[in-house]
Amino acid sequence: MAVGPKQVTNESVKFPMASRKNQVTQAATGNQAPQGEAAGTASGGDAPGVVVVSMPAERLVTPKGTASGIPVWCGFDAVESRRALKPNPRNPNKHPEAQVLLFVKILKANGWRRPIVVSRRSGFVTKGHGALLAAEAGKLEMVPVTYQDYPSDAAELEDLVADNELARLAVTEESTLREILKDLQTAGEDLELTGILKKLEDKPTLKEIELKAPPAMAWILVGVPLVKFAKVNAVIEGLAKDPDVFCETCVSDVKAEETVK
Repeated sequence: MAVGPKQVTNESVKFPMASRKNQVTQAATGNQAPQGEAAGTASGGDAPGVVVVSMPAERLVTPKGTASGIPVWCGFDAVESRRALKPNPRNPNKHPEAQVLLFVKILKANGWRRPIVVSRRSGFVTKGHGALLAAEAGKLEMVPVTYQDYPSDAAELEDLVADNELARLAVTEESTLREILKDLQTAGEDLELTGILKKLEDKPTLKEIELKAPPAMAWILVGVPLVKFAKVNAVIEGLAKDPDVFCETCVSDVKAEETVK
């Protein structure tokens, strides 16, 4: 029995083990399966070596691997324990808890879409510090990793900084983003999975600040040893000529170190 595209929608499809990948590809593209490859028996029993796959046609896509049960859709060199990875101590980006928890939600919903990048030169992570924190917060033991070479320490640091800063230089076209969010909302998707914590329609509110009048006077207490009073007396007399300035002098036996507690 040939497996065509109409036989795949929400139905169980049986693929001989030896040609499973070929059959899935043909079912997704609409090509007919080669003759002579049985898809099962008419009596309802599964033939030896037959795998039964049941999924919607649009889901006939398989990930490149899994890491702690999370599908990995991106290319990667290896799946490693997150505990074996070393964050770069000079990474200038800090990730607040709210961002990390949102990252966990996105990872578990959409899978890994890009691996954590590790430098072969230093052994440090150069890209994916936020993803590493999300894996820890989400208790995901294994993560996809790709290893890259850098000709110098400076080149590694440049890549570390560039990955953080280039995204900040992008300018968002809000009208297009609103259209995308509207389409996703209409489709019943969780808008939080876009990484946007607040809707664009939320306008910033201005907080009213009460401005108080400045104090009428500034009082200055200056202690000068009596033997040096003549040096500052001329300044005090000059200030006293201003009708808005109040000056008063007095003597005391209290020493300067006794006034500092």
